[in-house]
Amino acid sequence: MKDLGTVNDGKSVDVDGNAGTYEYLSLSLDYQFMHDAEEGYNLLGYIGYGGRSAYLDTTYDDKLNHKGELAKIGLRYDQDIEASDNSVFATLEYRHYWDTDDINPANDEGTSFDIINVKGAWMWQTSSSFSPVVELIYSTDLDGYNAVSVAPEFVYTVNSTLDIKLTTPIGITNDADKYGVRLGLTTHF
Repeated sequence: MKDLGTVNDGKSVDVDGNAGTYEYLSLSLDYQFMHDAEEGYNLLGYIGYGGRSAYLDTTYDDKLNHKGELAKIGLRYDQDIEASDNSVFATLEYRHYWDTDDINPANDEGTSFDIINVKGAWMWQTSSSFSPVVELIYSTDLDGYNAVSVAPEFVYTVNSTLDIKLTTPIGITNDADKYGVRLGLTTHF
């Protein structure tokens, strides 16, 4: 990321804080179109809204305002592999950000931009309460921003309505977050 609008104009800057640069606290509503019992796989769509929950710090003691809002829409697919105790997952997501300040991946003065996320994951031991997962994540603005990460994960299934997920994304390309830790809580009803 480049830091624009300070005495460090154009210099590369490391960003640190709660959540990734493009990860806002958000709320999503899902609807499942296809069910495993009838189709052999699950397919659902979702919409969501999010906003900044905290500032991000930089290597130049400059606080990125990290302001803005986002709307997202996406599809999720998952299927159990019957010959083994494994599952595959895929997500395609479109995000629109607006009223942002200095996080536009095009490094221009625009305060709104779009990002597309594509994710694929493999989960082992799906019948166990603890399941290891590996996920590959690709994000792009279809211009110059291309972030690729690999994310080892552990999912703990508390019960049929609650999962806890611990993820450690590791950036492969320069545009990706270098590393991180994410803790997620998912409820099903």
